[in-house]
Amino acid sequence: MKTDIGAGGIDPFLFDQDRLQTIADRTVIHFGLEDYRENRVMEVEYESDLLWGQVEGDDPDVPNEVTIRQEENGLSLVCDCVDGSAERACRHIVAVLCKYADYRNENEELLTAGDTAIKDRIKRGRSEVETKPLSGEPWFGSWQAHSLGGASHFSREYRVTIRSLQKRANYCTCPDFSTNQLGTCKHIEAVLHKIRKQPDYPQYREQSAPHPYIYLAWDVADAPQILLYRSTEISSDLADILASFFDTAGRFTGRLPEDFFQFMERVGNRTDIHIGEDAIGHIRQLAAAVAHKQRSVEIKQQIRLARKMPGLKARLYPYQVE
Repeated sequence: MKTDIGAGGIDPFLFDQDRLQTIADRTVIHFGLEDYRENRVMEVEYESDLLWGQVEGDDPDVPNEVTIRQEENGLSLVCDCVDGSAERACRHIVAVLCKYADYRNENEELLTAGDTAIKDRIKRGRSEVETKPLSGEPWFGSWQAHSLGGASHFSREYRVTIRSLQKRANYCTCPDFSTNQLGTCKHIEAVLHKIRKQPDYPQYREQSAPHPYIYLAWDVADAPQILLYRSTEISSDLADILASFFDTAGRFTGRLPEDFFQFMERVGNRTDIHIGEDAIGHIRQLAAAVAHKQRSVEIKQQIRLARKMPGLKARLYPYQVE
């Protein structure tokens, strides 16, 4: 099979999700990613115009051999598996391309654990996620992200909210984002990668968000923190409200969670400010923790005064009270 991908001075062997879909179907990409992630790519060698690899197949003693060569009219993609003569690339070609992309990012300085985790999500976002815009500005707004090549054979759909192209202030509804404490995930990184590929990206990157937003920041001291981003244009009445609850650095100055609920009431019906779901979720967790602590104090007092457990008739012995 031949493809004209690789023109324009870019690395012809470096594929992201969009480029993979030009040579292979989704199902094939899924299985190729599975081969790559399960370390079935046994060997990869590359030169200026040739990428070669071996991928473990059904017979572990006889690997499938992949040869990808840059020619004048594009790339020649060849695999000796039973699907190697098809018009589209096979799973072994996809696996070798993914392994090569991995190699391309291995010669960096030693990273922290957090940096390494983010780097992993950047790489996975480029190859494992399909994205499309839903609403908002050319970059600021909501996107839809489909996870491909995971443990399930079915793609999983999540919603990504892009608020910044310069810092980790974005949001995703996926479980990984809610637990990794990195401020990003592979779906966010896939959307950012998609935006960077647009011709107008240099102009987008210099633009500020069209209105202020509040988010949960993880890349700050004493994380997580509720932070405010102030856009260049803010109405005077909104500016007064924000000044009552946030300092000049964007940090919330009131008591959490009670004062934040008051702030939400003040701005709840406005359309010129965005309060992130991550910030709201964090505040609700704090409120639940406060309510739980207060309830435990009340139950403890009831037990000590009445020597009874709420809901039980039997009196407790002193050691049971303790």
